[in-house]
Amino acid sequence: MLRAYAATNGGNALDTLIGKISQMIINPIIEFLMALAVIYFIWGILQFVRGYDTEEDRDNGRRHMLWSIVGFAIMVLVFAIINFVVSVLGIPDPY
Repeated sequence: MLRAYAATNGGNALDTLIGKISQMIINPIIEFLMALAVIYFIWGILQFVRGYDTEEDRDNGRRHMLWSIVGFAIMVLVFAIINFVVSVLGIPDPY
């Protein structure tokens, strides 16, 4: 008996959708937020250096630098978790 097989691209439509969402939406958002964290860090450095004469300005600059580093670390972890989940699920690399 002859069987008919449909042509497939080797992947699931859901896998392809998740890969494209990750590639076209999530990754650019994470990259944009990382750029903002770097800008916020530089702003904190400028506040720290400009406010060398007052304790309040130095503390403000320190706080901006600290929270930008925390935000950057969180974004790197989110990026790593997303890539880990995508690789565990076996979703083909959309790049």
